[in-house]
Amino acid sequence: MVKGTLLHLLCALLFLNVCGVQAQNETISKKEKLLVSIEKQIAAEEPESAQLLLDKAVALKSSDNDLFAIDLNYYQAKIFILNEDDEKALALLLDGYSKLEHLKPTGFDVKYAEAIGRIFGRAKNYTKSLKYFNEGVNYSLKSSDSVYISSLYLNIGSIYQNLKQMDSAEIHYKKVLEYHPKSLTSEETLATVYVNLIGVSISKGDFVLAEEYGNKSIELHEKRKDTLKLAGALANMGSLNMYTQNLESSKEYYIKTLDLLTDRADLKSREINVIALDNLSQVFYLQEDYKTGYDYLFESVEYSQKLMDENLSNKITEIEAKYNVEQKEKDAKIEKQKRKIAEILLYVFGGITLILLVIIWLFVRANRFKKQKANLELLQEKMKKDRELEIIQNEAQIKILNATLDGKEAERRHIAEILHDNVSTLLSSANMHLYAVKTELKSDAPDEVSKIEMIISEASGKIRDLSHKLISSVLLKFGLATATEDLCEKYSNSQLVFNCDSKGIRRYNQSFEIKIHNINEELINNILKHSNANMASIDLAEVNNKLKIQIIDNGVGFDVDRVVYKDGLGLSQIKARIKMMRGSFEIKSYHNTGTQVNMEIPIPD
Repeated sequence: MVKGTLLHLLCALLFLNVCGVQAQNETISKKEKLLVSIEKQIAAEEPESAQLLLDKAVALKSSDNDLFAIDLNYYQAKIFILNEDDEKALALLLDGYSKLEHLKPTGFDVKYAEAIGRIFGRAKNYTKSLKYFNEGVNYSLKSSDSVYISSLYLNIGSIYQNLKQMDSAEIHYKKVLEYHPKSLTSEETLATVYVNLIGVSISKGDFVLAEEYGNKSIELHEKRKDTLKLAGALANMGSLNMYTQNLESSKEYYIKTLDLLTDRADLKSREINVIALDNLSQVFYLQEDYKTGYDYLFESVEYSQKLMDENLSNKITEIEAKYNVEQKEKDAKIEKQKRKIAEILLYVFGGITLILLVIIWLFVRANRFKKQKANLELLQEKMKKDRELEIIQNEAQIKILNATLDGKEAERRHIAEILHDNVSTLLSSANMHLYAVKTELKSDAPDEVSKIEMIISEASGKIRDLSHKLISSVLLKFGLATATEDLCEKYSNSQLVFNCDSKGIRRYNQSFEIKIHNINEELINNILKHSNANMASIDLAEVNNKLKIQIIDNGVGFDVDRVVYKDGLGLSQIKARIKMMRGSFEIKSYHNTGTQVNMEIPIPD
């Protein structure tokens, strides 16, 4: 009897144990499936879907499972990166990375190191970026993970290339080629390496090798059937051949690029199209086929303008659609009220025949009063709609104006970058080669060499001056305070002295600094052109997270209302610009006394 009872108890315990193990296995399987799904959504750049799945996974997290918590930590950081919140992502990654040191090696050591390195790389903190990438290499070498080894060496090579250390960059790119798994279905990493090696080879003056790498990149993109990247690779080859004066080959590559993108309407394809058309026009100019060159240049400008017009048209259409919906709702409401009033009137007039003449007279009088009131309400409603329409139109005009100004600023910055990073570099390279020729020939060098050297030097100076006119290099390097002081010093002369007080002004968001600098420069130009002043001052101060600017001159003054509302001197554009920045703008001007401009703009985070 006792043996039978013990046997039953033992069977029950075994059954409960099996059920517990099975439930635990089911939980683990569910966790793994969720992690796989999260990774797929992140790879597809769907942060919202990934976040929903991650929230489900967090509900399954237990306090004793550190590895699963670190997995979730990593994927949350990746979602933050997709949402362009590197600061939150870095905090999570550093926390998880420190916890990994106390656990046995996992595949996440490498993932954490690579993700942290990329964030520091985007922040241009290359020292820390290289530190984490190299730690990731060490982890991946221990586990012989060729995919991550090649990926990390590619990142390290890119950092060295950004630092202009081309020999180090080339060494690490060649390590990518050495470790890259041959069976890997996606060969995007290899294609990227070959594209980067083009730049390394050009910097070393080995254009033959650069073309070889370019052809390999094209071959891989053709194999992968990646039309967009293939077009980019062809455009790069066109630029390389134009640089080496192989103009016919350059022309062929650019035409292939345009043919490849003929039926594509996405934004990136159209941007490549604009660049290819512009560069193709340069090729024809170099071949002295000026008509064809002008045709391609005109097409490039027209295409570029079309892109800008489309973006602007989409915004205007969106505003118009929203207004139309609101207008229809208001019209329907008014129509409903009219029908209701008509029904009431019908019932009222039906009962009028039963009422005495005196009551009829009183009712007619009352009804007349009601109609007058209704008309007054309708008139008030119409006036209200007119005011709302005027506000919407003004806001739309302000947005269009600011979009135009933003586009001009972006275009000026883009042109300045091209002049500084590309044209100036090419002229410097040409000057170095000319110096090498002059050194080689020594006294046998013809006079033309010195003349060419002078021409190149003069061209470099003009390019540099033009670049600085388009966008202030002092502003980009040293910030708003220094750039403002530079403006005052530059424009001061024997007839007009500018004083500047910008103490305590720190560095701000670059876009914010550029907008403020452009506003200050426009107002200074107005003083120079119109004020006839001999003294002026610019004061900048930061108060309660707002930038306060005061510009004063002792000139002849002007009629503020006439100038501002007739769009003169650029003041209406400045006023619209500051309004979009949620700031205030005030001008006080008195005849033969001077002008005072006060601005107060919130500082963006």
